[in-house]
Amino acid sequence: MKITQKLILFTGLLISSQTFYAQQAALYNDNKDIILKKEKVINEQQKLEKEQKDLKETNKRLEKEQKDLKKAQKDVDNRKEKIDKAQKNVEKTKKEIAKKQEKSEKLKKEITKNKLSEEKLQKAQIKAKQEELETLKLQSKLTQQEKDLDKALKAK
Repeated sequence: MKITQKLILFTGLLISSQTFYAQQAALYNDNKDIILKKEKVINEQQKLEKEQKDLKETNKRLEKEQKDLKKAQKDVDNRKEKIDKAQKNVEKTKKEIAKKQEKSEKLKKEITKNKLSEEKLQKAQIKAKQEELETLKLQSKLTQQEKDLDKALKAK
């Protein structure tokens, strides 16, 4: 009977020790799984933080580019406005020159017809010279305006 008792005791100890070690192994595996999941979550969090940082940098870069584009558009609009103004000035001056030349021609025709009295003839000649002077001034102004227009067209 002693042998039977020893055998039963040995079998009981053997079974209980295997159960204990099996529980320890399961607990070890559970802890290992928890640690792996925790590391995975930390890695995912780091990836998300990096992506968020990259998105912020991209957003800043895009905002800067948008600001630069707005500035460039404003510069283009200003340049276009200057060109349009210069072209209008040139056209206006050309019309004024044409009017002055026409007026000057009329005065010259009156002078050459000699239908005027001596006093009126002198006044007409003075007026013709004044018209010629005005025409020359306008032509000088036109030259300057054309230079300004060329400058505006060549500007970047």
